[in-house]
Amino acid sequence: TPVRVPLFRILGQAGGSYIVLEDDTGVKLIDQHALHERILFEELLARAQGRSRGDAQGLLIAESLELSPVQAAVFSQDGQAAEVLSNLGFTLESFGPRALAVRAVPAILRAQNAATLVRDVLDALAGAEESSSKVSRAALREKAAYVLSCKGAIKAGERLTHEQMSALITEYLSKVGAGSFTCPHGRPLAVELSWEDLERGVGRR
Repeated sequence: TPVRVPLFRILGQAGGSYIVLEDDTGVKLIDQHALHERILFEELLARAQGRSRGDAQGLLIAESLELSPVQAAVFSQDGQAAEVLSNLGFTLESFGPRALAVRAVPAILRAQNAATLVRDVLDALAGAEESSSKVSRAALREKAAYVLSCKGAIKAGERLTHEQMSALITEYLSKVGAGSFTCPHGRPLAVELSWEDLERGVGRR
């Protein structure tokens, strides 16, 4: 069933970093980086959990990378990291004990260095395993999705058109819902002013 997206109107972009919109409830200033990060996180997490099949972007020329001993250990251990990366949309081939070739990356990640993305995920998974002797597969998936969503999200200071801002808000509302604007860790990503707050602020109430 398609999700009903509430009506809203984009007013503009503030400081090159915040989307300003109005809807039935009031006015919102939304952190564009955190907003896009949450959108990517939801999509990547669904893939990592095998709940979603997204498009992969094949590379014209495969990128090779040499893994550190720690990265190589994480990649080969129990196959968990390799499975997570595969579900996310990476196509990897091993050649040699510590070498990988990256042949495809998740299509929703904008132009990024494929080798760096793989290294970042493996480093994050290694850190998760170091901080806890028992790390669930679900925790590894979430960690990988978070790292990639942060890397792939639109940055603060990036100028966006009204169409781009509208598309981001629509995607967020359809994936996450209108209940609250929060980042993957649950922190607020918007300042919200109700119409009552605004009227009170200018002495109308």
